[in-house]
Amino acid sequence: STFYQECEIAGNDCNDGEKIDDNGFGESPIFDKITRNLKFKNDTRYNFYYDLKVVDEPKPEFNSHPTDQLTFQVRNITSGGSFTKDLSGVNAGDELEFQIYVHNNPRGSVARNTKVGVENWSQGPANSFSIKGFVDADNSDRAKNSVDINLISSLKLNYVNGSAKWSGWPTVLSASFINQPLSDDIITPGGVGIGDQGTFDGCWDFLSKVTFKAKIESVATPTPS
Repeated sequence: STFYQECEIAGNDCNDGEKIDDNGFGESPIFDKITRNLKFKNDTRYNFYYDLKVVDEPKPEFNSHPTDQLTFQVRNITSGGSFTKDLSGVNAGDELEFQIYVHNNPRGSVARNTKVGVENWSQGPANSFSIKGFVDADNSDRAKNSVDINLISSLKLNYVNGSAKWSGWPTVLSASFINQPLSDDIITPGGVGIGDQGTFDGCWDFLSKVTFKAKIESVATPTPS
């Protein structure tokens, strides 16, 4: 919990203050409830105290916050669309971009051997695809969902080799990464490791995103003999 108090400096006269409990995700709402748009007063001291206690390390949990994005999304780069879980009217020649969203929610948790991938990638050809992307770790449950892609005819979904990248800051002690290349194994059920040697700390600061691309291509028509 957090304690907030205002004191008049001249007489060291302080109000009773207010204790603000953390929410269910270990986040203090003090900056929303008290100090947002705060107008500082002359000759006034502001006291903030945050209570800490030693507890067992919480279990990592990916993408469960109410404001988190979906774990897996797709967009049509060619038509200029935004990320979504459903695409329609996809045509030959369109380039698609997929995104895997990675946010370990509980503050103080550490996800180990974190991986992202696709459970059921298919090249087709097909009139539609339902593809499931995921993020998990050795000590967490898997977060996953499907994206649905509807095409105008039976076409192929070809992964673009070398297109997989991730950006983020996985731990408080690690460097941040911008468009760090990932293995093409991103589209396999085994996935690929991300983070600081697979480690991801829990908090908004360590949110990361992984992207890769695919091209929609026509099915070759055999030449009559």
